[in-house]
Amino acid sequence: MNLSYGTFDALIVGRRYYDGHTQTGEDIELYREPRNPYDVNAIAVYSLGGQMLGHLPRWLAKVLAPCIDKIGCILKGKVTGPGNVYVTPIDLYIYAPHDASSRLRKQLDAYWDMWQLTVPVPANSKCNKSIPAENTGNRLLVISTAAGMGDWIAYLVGTRVTRVPCTIRWIVYSRELPAVYIPDYQVMFVCASDAAYLLARASLDCWSHVAVDKTAIGESQLAMLPDLAPVLCTKTTFFV
Repeated sequence: MNLSYGTFDALIVGRRYYDGHTQTGEDIELYREPRNPYDVNAIAVYSLGGQMLGHLPRWLAKVLAPCIDKIGCILKGKVTGPGNVYVTPIDLYIYAPHDASSRLRKQLDAYWDMWQLTVPVPANSKCNKSIPAENTGNRLLVISTAAGMGDWIAYLVGTRVTRVPCTIRWIVYSRELPAVYIPDYQVMFVCASDAAYLLARASLDCWSHVAVDKTAIGESQLAMLPDLAPVLCTKTTFFV
């Protein structure tokens, strides 16, 4: 069964060459075009009615085409705005079998963390019960940036492998993650731009501490995030 690994912003390009029409909120379909004479990695975008709308940008198709060809990923999308004669903004969803996570992560490399993709947890998975929701004694929320989280993750992965195998459950927050799963992780990383969104959907009681990664988020950036002020005032917070 294919499960969602997350969603990220993208564009349909080449709109002026095709007659297909879209509306905000409309679902779209994406298909590989390995025989495209201009780009062997091409990924075409169609409306549900079968009208061709354009393609994904060449650089993005180069990243995603191997995921489709080698791993069997499925791409789905939704139009998020009116766009113009050249491009249309979309949300892009990536689906793959649950047991393909390691191969997908290796294939995407740095894009995995940049897009905040996560290994999906099946609804009936026993691992959802591994940390009782009422126990918040050792839970940490780290507010950082996509780039800043790399150092944290590298440390945690190293810790899990060399010192404390399989004892720390962590995740990079994605808006696709159902709120019911949020208490299941001891450490959760969230991009500063998504922090307010997360905190509007999860109780602060889910975490004992909130850490703001000031090595990645400067004072000026922090001042531009007024929605975080209540958190920094009401929760035991430390800066790193």
